[in-house]
Amino acid sequence: MKGDPIPRKGSGSRRNAALGIMLLAGAAAVRFCAAQNSLWVDEILSVDLVRRLSSPLDVFHKVHSDNNHYLNSLCIYLLGFRGDWPGYRIPSVLAGIGAVAVAGLIGKRRSTACAFVSLILFGFSYVLVLYSSEARGYAALVFFSLLSFLLLGSYLDSRKRAAALAFSLCACLGFLAHLSFVFFFLASVPWVALRLMRRRAGMGEFLESFALCYSLPALLVALLYFLDIRFLFTPGGAHPGLFNTFRAAMAWTLGMPFASTVGPMFAVAILVLAAGLWRLWREGSDLVAFFPGMIVVVPLLLLFLGHQEVLYVRFFIVPMAFLLVLLGIVLSRLWETRGWIGRLICGVFLALYLAANGAPYLSLLIFGRGNNAEAVQYLVKNARESPVTVTGDSDFRIGIVVNFFAMTSARGSMLAYFRTNAPPEYGAEWVIREKEPFEDPVPPAMLLRDRLGHQYRLAAIFRTAPLSGLHWFIYHKEDGPGWPVHP
Repeated sequence: MKGDPIPRKGSGSRRNAALGIMLLAGAAAVRFCAAQNSLWVDEILSVDLVRRLSSPLDVFHKVHSDNNHYLNSLCIYLLGFRGDWPGYRIPSVLAGIGAVAVAGLIGKRRSTACAFVSLILFGFSYVLVLYSSEARGYAALVFFSLLSFLLLGSYLDSRKRAAALAFSLCACLGFLAHLSFVFFFLASVPWVALRLMRRRAGMGEFLESFALCYSLPALLVALLYFLDIRFLFTPGGAHPGLFNTFRAAMAWTLGMPFASTVGPMFAVAILVLAAGLWRLWREGSDLVAFFPGMIVVVPLLLLFLGHQEVLYVRFFIVPMAFLLVLLGIVLSRLWETRGWIGRLICGVFLALYLAANGAPYLSLLIFGRGNNAEAVQYLVKNARESPVTVTGDSDFRIGIVVNFFAMTSARGSMLAYFRTNAPPEYGAEWVIREKEPFEDPVPPAMLLRDRLGHQYRLAAIFRTAPLSGLHWFIYHKEDGPGWPVHP
């Protein structure tokens, strides 16, 4: 009709680009806000280990702790010792934003709808926000795993040696980010093999492809094993059981599982896995050889054979990321092929997903990772003795934190931590008990007595957000020189 506006060429593309940038900016904002709290024990341990080194090369052969994530340690070394400084988290924040962008590109290879759904899923996942806002190697691990997936797919499609070299270098960076990149590395092998078999590749092409893609990362791992991996030790932690941790990880992929909902949410996660694999099978995609190994078989098998002394949900962060990739495929397919009913289901699911991930995110903004800096300030501010004496039920996890903030605080000289088996004769003024973040933040008791008979009353509770930090229960000594003794 005359006078009707003529659509501008490319207006849809510009609109899509603007929406993608807005989603990416939102993902960046939530990560930046989540990084604005005090460091917690694992970050403090990373800083403490690195500040003792005299060369950046020492990161690879002198630390021997599984808390030493090589790229993260190098960043901390180059940034220098700055105490309780959120700036140590900048590389993780950038890697986390990059992972969201790469997830969008992976989705874009399928469709625009899949790109937007992937941006939402990755941008506002509580687990991914949490670990891309703390100074450790998990955000870079996810970024390089997703980028390796994209680059390996590009090589298998194009057969260009430059793409194989790019994948190989990216895989090396993945191992330097975190050694659990091995999950992706091994799970990708059946994918490559199936693609080559479908192409009826000869033995020479098989050998060339595997050499181009896998030889350099394999050599790097061999070198790291010789220098560091064979000497690794685990400082300590919890082990709720392999299957229990895997089930919790799959549930956390969808959002915040309460204790009573972990089972149903795990069932939904398995349904997502099955639906995604069915979709790929219907399409004839050789990725059906990748996702089951990536999400289930390889991580469970390696962790079982490795006899892990400690185990946490974060150990499954790469399988969780690729389950989100599958979820993006399933939801975008609903959006594109099932009319208004499919779009309604997709919209409702995403709304519930955002709500389920928003609740623990608010907890992170409120409680941080235990707000250890505030807890130590509380000890000094409310003490009756000088120096302020502290002991706890974990000399490693509590002692390292108290000593770190004592060293970096202006009033730190007033603070002294005593080991559990060597308290002062008159009793430490403060006792700290801890609990894992997956445990209820309920104090073990209102009153405590140490082995010397000194009585302590609960004075403060410092909770932590889910999946990171520790709950602290602070007890104050009631009997002291000139103090009233309560029955």
